[in-house]
Amino acid sequence: MFRIIARAALAVSLTVFGHAQSLEFWTAAGSSSSVDAALDGASISDHLVSSDYSGFVGEVGLLPTNPGALSSVAPGTPGTFEGDPGGLFSGTRGLVGFDIDSETPFHASASLGETHIYQALDFASANAIFQADGVSHYIAGRLLRAAYLLENYYAAASSGNRLDAAAMQAAIWEVLYDLVPDVGTGAGNYYVRNNVGSSIQQDEANAVIATANAWIAEAELNNWGGPGYDPGNRVIFWLDPDHTANKGSVITLNPSGSSLILVPEPSTALLALFGLGAAVLRRRR
Repeated sequence: MFRIIARAALAVSLTVFGHAQSLEFWTAAGSSSSVDAALDGASISDHLVSSDYSGFVGEVGLLPTNPGALSSVAPGTPGTFEGDPGGLFSGTRGLVGFDIDSETPFHASASLGETHIYQALDFASANAIFQADGVSHYIAGRLLRAAYLLENYYAAASSGNRLDAAAMQAAIWEVLYDLVPDVGTGAGNYYVRNNVGSSIQQDEANAVIATANAWIAEAELNNWGGPGYDPGNRVIFWLDPDHTANKGSVITLNPSGSSLILVPEPSTALLALFGLGAAVLRRRR
């Protein structure tokens, strides 16, 4: 009986975890586009842990190596873009997202010669992987806050204003890495620097800080959606499970019309295992 249950459990494990959506993408961060509002960090600098640097700040374009992979996504759906109008990626369907690993800048790999295989995960699974892999300075559970920001402020961040896109990126990194989120304090693991460079750069940095902090303050008033908030399959965490030390992970909205199957949270898989085990026991008796 034990052997039968073990085999049944293995079958369910393969069923539950084996059909998650995996796609191979090119990354197009920093490309010249009026749609993805990419900002490569050249004019706004930020700070992570002990170093000031110019990291990628803004939206990132994900272009599937197989253009038909996202063919079911309706044009104009939130979370999608039509490549780079008039540029290198013109007419290519892709996804727009935000980097959730600030130590892996996408603008260093925006090449058709470099591809990345990502797996679509829900919050619980992505959070578990981030914790297990020890992603630097990540605060457990904070991917949920990143999901809340994306759900509620994506439309504003993707309005075409590159500073609003930068504000979304800054807000996401701030809630992931700092206990008390405040993008412009000049303290904590992550913040945007506003006292360097030209007056234009300083003004842009201040605009990013003000917008990001306004979204964070409003989210806090709403208790980040409350204790029952669950982005479900509305938000996708794209991770590369085979390169956990250099993840380059991304968060996107799940475009309506696409049939992305997420890796389920661990508790769901365990319930499925126990359920089938019980069924096998009843049948055996």
